[in-house]
Amino acid sequence: MDEGDEIGKGLPEILIKPRLIDWLEGKGVQIIKRAKLLEITGNGLNIQTEKEGKRFLEVDNVLTALPLMPNENMLKEFNGCAPEIHAIGDCKTPGLIVDAIHEGFKVGINL
Repeated sequence: MDEGDEIGKGLPEILIKPRLIDWLEGKGVQIIKRAKLLEITGNGLNIQTEKEGKRFLEVDNVLTALPLMPNENMLKEFNGCAPEIHAIGDCKTPGLIVDAIHEGFKVGINL
């Protein structure tokens, strides 16, 4: 489900996004565009769509995939905790775990 016209906005277009969407569709996951999440309940979701208005979706699992954006608040929370604070991974630039590990390695060898 996505509020916009595009599912997976912000995911890398070359490898990850097409594979993920193909995998979800292969598992029978219903993809809904232009929908707004109103509430998560014990057995489903209350959503609102442009065409159908408010409706309930019975679901077994809920997976959130929020827009990929830097988490600048995380860095602010650690200010003053140590002499040096370095932003890596999703705190700096959302991406793949291997990139975050590499960034951590580069920071670590320069300490």
